[in-house]
Amino acid sequence: MNLAFDNISVTANNKQIVSNVSGQVETGKITAIIGPNGAGKTTLLSALAGLRAINTGTIYIGDDNIHQMSMKERAKLIGYLPQRSEVNWNISVRHIVALGRTPHYRKNGDEKAIQNAMLMANVQHLADRKSDHLSGGELSRVLFARLLAGEPEWILLDEPMANLDLAHQFDMADLLKSLASHGKSIVIIMHDLQQAAQLADNVIIMNEGEINAEGPTQEVLKPRIIEHVFGIKVDIVYDSGGINIHNILRV
Repeated sequence: MNLAFDNISVTANNKQIVSNVSGQVETGKITAIIGPNGAGKTTLLSALAGLRAINTGTIYIGDDNIHQMSMKERAKLIGYLPQRSEVNWNISVRHIVALGRTPHYRKNGDEKAIQNAMLMANVQHLADRKSDHLSGGELSRVLFARLLAGEPEWILLDEPMANLDLAHQFDMADLLKSLASHGKSIVIIMHDLQQAAQLADNVIIMNEGEINAEGPTQEVLKPRIIEHVFGIKVDIVYDSGGINIHNILRV
């Protein structure tokens, strides 16, 4: 079941943030959304999660319009992790992760799902620690574990690596690849072009509320497109190690 969006527009404070965009995100793949600051990436992602009102257009998963689903149905299907998220109660990591099971409400397998999520996000050793004793990177991983505990088919992430050190960024990338290989569908906003090149199967490039390019990573990440959107010159090398971006220069 692919996620398709048709003629999506979003307005905030009398300003159009996303302008009549259409596209499709493949199931079982990692799709990176990239673009300059203010391009509309976060607005589009939250709209795809069903958490942002749209002015025009439709969003479907398979044949189902997500806005005709109940909140519970949508929460089971789509997991969304915003760039900035807070925990408003000083509770243990295990309780935070357990909140990811809320849409399922006392379903058999809750405990297994919680434990698996903590293991995948590498926070099992933090299970008894309270939220006010977590670093920014630890909290990011705990909140990702909360998402994973809900076992969603679609995982939507807004810059999940922003607060992670380099080692945990590699861990996150490996985990996302593993999840996709097991059939999960992942949409991730990224700012690091090299990370996007190495991680994503497909790329959507946004600028000024519009989609400038989308498709397989090697077809989209082209020097002329990057120069047009980001105002930088790059050299791109395709080899057995994947896509490598070099010699980044401001135009």
